[in-house]
Amino acid sequence: MRHFLFARLFLVLALLCFSSAQVWAANDSLEDISQQLVKASYKQKADIIDLISASEDDYKVTLLTALVSSDLYYRKADKLLVLVDSFKKEDGIVSAFGNQAIENTGKRKFKKIGVNNSLRKKIRSALAMIRISSGTDEQRLDAARDLLKNSKTVNSETLKNLIKQEESKDVADVLKITLAIKELASDSAEVRIEAITALERSLYPEVRAALSKFVSGFSEEGKQSRSSEYALAEKTIESIDQLLKVNSYAENLYFGLSLGAVLLLAAIGLAITF
Repeated sequence: MRHFLFARLFLVLALLCFSSAQVWAANDSLEDISQQLVKASYKQKADIIDLISASEDDYKVTLLTALVSSDLYYRKADKLLVLVDSFKKEDGIVSAFGNQAIENTGKRKFKKIGVNNSLRKKIRSALAMIRISSGTDEQRLDAARDLLKNSKTVNSETLKNLIKQEESKDVADVLKITLAIKELASDSAEVRIEAITALERSLYPEVRAALSKFVSGFSEEGKQSRSSEYALAEKTIESIDQLLKVNSYAENLYFGLSLGAVLLLAAIGLAITF
């Protein structure tokens, strides 16, 4: 009984310590949060990136951009975070916070804050989420397209909220396509069918790739038991392929007409000259 009470007490204390650490991290300054990247594992970096993204400090965009571009390093001697433009220039290094010039003592004295492909996708998605809430319609459209390319790193509820708030039809349409791709994995057959329907006639490469993956995931039994889904997805892919062919023909025709017009003008010019 005594051992059981000690075990429960230890568990409670551990949970309290963990909760305190989480609160401390969330309330910390952007600089202190970023400093944790120096010793963090890739898994820990994912959590730190979430904290950076949630910060109200606008400098987070510069920091995340440097991280995804492999420009964020730290000085080995004192773990100071720095931004590296070039190791070949004397003024190619500045402190990540404070923008102070740092003596370029050679690449061996610094170490890059490494990120893997999964983290890069996460960072690009975070930057897109930040950009989509500000800037011109064109900039926000580019941000929405970035989310489409990295749809795995954004959750459906966030996308639904963005769609509700979005005033630009073009931006909203891209967000809806991104949401539809995610909902292909829904547990609800009704939601999956609605998602397939929403993707019809969309020529984004990510759409065809998602539908192809969806179709390839059907077993022979699944093709029978979920025949309506399978047939609709196959039909949607065929429709997209047909549209791609039509677009290709149109592009070739346009190119041919443009080239013909140039040659005609050249011939007229030569006729007038001679």
